Amino acid sequence: MSLLKEIQRLTENTYRCYLEINLEDFLIGRKRFYQLAELTSSRDKQLSNLARVFFRFSSDNLLLALYYSESLIQILEEFDPRRGLNENNIIAFIIFLEELSHAVHISLRFREGLLSLRNENLIRDLELQAKVDAYLILEFFLGYFKGSRRLELLDKIWLRSHLFNNDEAVFDDTVLKERYREVNIFGEKFVCFLDNLEPAKRLAQIRHFRE
Repeated sequence: MSLLKEIQRLTENTYRCYLEINLEDFLIGRKRFYQLAELTSSRDKQLSNLARVFFRFSSDNLLLALYYSESLIQILEEFDPRRGLNENNIIAFIIFLEELSHAVHISLRFREGLLSLRNENLIRDLELQAKVDAYLILEFFLGYFKGSRRLELLDKIWLRSHLFNNDEAVFDDTVLKERYREVNIFGEKFVCFLDNLEPAKRLAQIRHFRE
């Protein structure tokens, strides 16, 4: 099973929400990526070219496209996260996870009738959800390789340092700066809250958070 399919299934199981589609069918190549990127706003053109999700509405349909650059795929193939997490693949894996989270939750919101406008509040919701999803999956992978579901504090600090870094600093646009500053602050606060919960209460809080 591909890494993308495994993560899609893991995310769906976490939230007990199933898309009944294969997001691999929505992958696009570099040529189509540049075509779609050219149609985006000047603000969105500041976003990374390593990976991206595009979506819009056509009548009552959601049109979705998921892009991963060749360089990102190459890193994940050479340093497959399923064989271990390290400094060689952690950033690439985070990017992979966040964009896949966007695709999953955009699709779920549309199916639930909750996605009517593409506005800043929606984008921040999706970015915050992606941070939380990425952290949970990183913990899952790291715990698997360490042979324990409970990680040491240093493990969590290592994950958080990569996931909640100051990525807003790379943007000139003030809205983007504020968006990612806010997402990092609230995302880190929530995962710290989760890490202090008993396992029996943790999953319920994760699902409540999405709602």
